[in-house]
Amino acid sequence: NPILKDRTYTDQLTVTVNGESSKPKEAQVNMIVNDDETVTLTLKNFYLTTNDGSSLPIGNIELTDITPVEVPNKNYYMFQSSQNVRIKDGDNPAELWSGSFLGEIPVTMNGKIAEGKLYCNISSYMPTMKENINVVFGADFTDGIASLTTSPVNEGSIYNLGGQRLGKLQKGINIVGGKKILVK
Repeated sequence: NPILKDRTYTDQLTVTVNGESSKPKEAQVNMIVNDDETVTLTLKNFYLTTNDGSSLPIGNIELTDITPVEVPNKNYYMFQSSQNVRIKDGDNPAELWSGSFLGEIPVTMNGKIAEGKLYCNISSYMPTMKENINVVFGADFTDGIASLTTSPVNEGSIYNLGGQRLGKLQKGINIVGGKKILVK
């Protein structure tokens, strides 16, 4: 499966604490696909950064047993999970990680996984800090039209209101060179 495989995603992370958002920062989320096709997502070395620039080292936030559901006729999976997590120390042993002191934290997460792309929204209320925390990793995506291409308007081209190209002027409203012309 080209979408569900072990990988590390790097993207922008925005933290919102009690309604105040920080500037987006680069972050990493590791995805491990388990034998039972559930996934484990780990937000690596999370720092709680507020809009005033202060930063508190929290640690690695790991959510397990997430069941991605393939969206029919689309090239992505959706997931959601609510679970209590214990935050582990981050990867730098010299850092004073505070997440392990917070105990179990209720976390709700939803998101999408596509080939090479991960979006997730993680919400939690940390009672010891009295803070509602929302973390968004990556940008939400859909499977709609990715981009449109346009071609320059040919001055002599004639179109009807439906955008269909016409060979000659017809009764009614025509669009010639980008301007509407009424033919009676």
